[in-house]
Amino acid sequence: MVCYPFRIAYACSSCAYLLVLLCSAFADIPPSLAPQVARELKPTETPAPNPSNVFARERIAFLRTEIARHDDLYFKQANPEISDFEYDRLKQELRNLEYSFPNIAKSLTTLLEIGDDRDGLFQTDRHETPMLSLRKAYSHSALQRFHKQVSHASNEEAVLYLIEPKIDGIAISLTYEQGNLVRALTRGNGLEGDDITANIMTIPSIPKKLTDTTEDGQKTTIPDRIEIRGEIFSNFSDFEAINRQRESRGESRFTHPRSLAAGSAKLSDSNQTAQRKLSVLFFGYGDFLPSSIVPKTQREFYQLAHSWGLPVLQTVRTAKGIDRLSTAINDEKSNLSEHPYPTDGLVVKVDLIALQAKLGYTNQAPRWALAYKFAPKQAETRLLSINIQVGRTGLLTPLAEFAPVSISGSKISRATLHNRRSISKLDLHIGDTIIIEKAGEIIPRIVSVDTSKRHADSTPYAFPDRCPSCSSAINLLSNEANLYCYNAKCPAQLQRRIEHFASSQCMNIDGLGPATIQLLIASKVVKDLPDLYKLESSKLLSPEKTNLVSTNKLLNSIKRSKHADLWRVICGIGIPGIGKARAKILAETIGSLESLSEISKVDFDGASEYNSIDAVTRRAILDYFSVPDNRTLVKQLILAGIQPSLSSKPSKSILSDKHFVLTGKLPTLSRQKATQVIESLGGIVRDTITEKTDYLLLGTNPGSKLKEAQERNITIIDEAFILRLTRE
Repeated sequence: MVCYPFRIAYACSSCAYLLVLLCSAFADIPPSLAPQVARELKPTETPAPNPSNVFARERIAFLRTEIARHDDLYFKQANPEISDFEYDRLKQELRNLEYSFPNIAKSLTTLLEIGDDRDGLFQTDRHETPMLSLRKAYSHSALQRFHKQVSHASNEEAVLYLIEPKIDGIAISLTYEQGNLVRALTRGNGLEGDDITANIMTIPSIPKKLTDTTEDGQKTTIPDRIEIRGEIFSNFSDFEAINRQRESRGESRFTHPRSLAAGSAKLSDSNQTAQRKLSVLFFGYGDFLPSSIVPKTQREFYQLAHSWGLPVLQTVRTAKGIDRLSTAINDEKSNLSEHPYPTDGLVVKVDLIALQAKLGYTNQAPRWALAYKFAPKQAETRLLSINIQVGRTGLLTPLAEFAPVSISGSKISRATLHNRRSISKLDLHIGDTIIIEKAGEIIPRIVSVDTSKRHADSTPYAFPDRCPSCSSAINLLSNEANLYCYNAKCPAQLQRRIEHFASSQCMNIDGLGPATIQLLIASKVVKDLPDLYKLESSKLLSPEKTNLVSTNKLLNSIKRSKHADLWRVICGIGIPGIGKARAKILAETIGSLESLSEISKVDFDGASEYNSIDAVTRRAILDYFSVPDNRTLVKQLILAGIQPSLSSKPSKSILSDKHFVLTGKLPTLSRQKATQVIESLGGIVRDTITEKTDYLLLGTNPGSKLKEAQERNITIIDEAFILRLTRE
């Protein structure tokens, strides 16, 4: 967008000047050009009055307050309200105004330029070398200015650059001393960050000690001390898996992989962090001692870091000069969606370390690097309706339905609105023309409403005051954004509760799908979980459904589930916050359903055998069983004949305590089923290859894990090998 070619007659030169300043936030007009463009817009016939400072003062104050609010949402709460593009436009507008009105800017409260993720819940420590941010650009002209600065410093046009994906996660700095990991800090305010070492230690791909031997047996030099900088993130596959688990427990979904990564890295319980399956990649350094062994190029640093056992970017594109750099950026833009992790642009870096040092730093960012960002793809469509979904715990989640529209190669027609506060903030009216974008190229969201196209007689959407499933009253006076239906007999809640109970992650009841469950609830044959164990053929068969074979199959599956592993029953009853991992710990520690339902705070406080149960799990158990109906439910399941067994590892399995990683598509087993088979044989399944990995289970179309396993001399097996062991 270019604002200054338009010729508009203004009565006041200050208006023209301020308009250009605001327009330059959207275009890439350097602040230095603003006076020139303003003169171009200024009428020549009338003498211009002195520019008023009132608007500038009010706007600078507003922008600083608003940016500080968004910084808190982004850095501390990991719950941003606007896109990076919108945020950067606010920052650019503020910079331009501060440049043009320096006296006003100095008289107002200053703003931290790179944000601050410290939350007061962790101890803080100082970075040996400041951990800065990156300058941002959205246009070719900004890229040209960056290259001009670099080429001027180097006296050479053909500067060699690296082009890397900009990972959308949480910045982290690890300090290694004599090769040992001693500290992990968040970026914080750039000078000091939160110490989250205990949580970082749970990420399998982060080595606790750097290795001094390369893969081909060559020795490398380990620094006396080095700060390694990188990004913690959640892969798309792990993000979806964790959201499915949360939904099955009646918990709200994470809105974006960055929210998951940021929240998980700063949990108070490192055991919970370990369950979030975080990943990390490193791409820079701070303090590096002794300086005599600092590599000569950025590419050499990546090779060196990889030899130490640190995960780094595997492929980095290079380009010489501005023309090839521009071409490379355009090419890489289309490749961003192919990465298995979220990205929010590209990073351009000068490759030569000596030139990096010559260019130096501002107090916010290095002069030798640039974050090149792309405006998110948006589309206009029409809001058709807002439907309320009722979750297993009664949580009411609004879902926007709109006319189908294509963004980033896929057609979408719905987006979650999260809660009633989101609806109110957008001021949504049914029939509105809305703007949709994909946050991080994956999550559809409503960005805004085009009110100029709104019908005059339309009214704001009103959140229903009754549950759409059971018509129970909802307390709309609550200050909470999230609203619940508290009717335990609500059909929608019962539907979700039974679906969760019967799922393969819990009781694994074949044939009890959503359609069958809906029929059982509608006919009032099943009113709660224990009723499943009272079903008979006569209650399942009807003139419309006379398939005796499938009916008997379902009844046999229900009968078998009476003796499911105890952890499956615990997971299946749906205690909020208790997933598969915690259910297994509870099963091993408590030993029976009866003991679980009768446990109290006194038991937890006075028995050492419960030490393996963390504080979060204890609180979840006590909260759940503080409701008498929940204790009654478990007792009714016991009376219905559920006699769970305690799972145990086979005593004579070559897989006992062996670590497995899966890659590719297996001939007959799904990834979930293969994991269950391996775990039943005593094995441990992990997502990433580490020094502990014993086997790689190989399928067709494998990814990069195959090459890594071959390089590490890890034993590679196929599905047939696993299946043979199950028959022995």
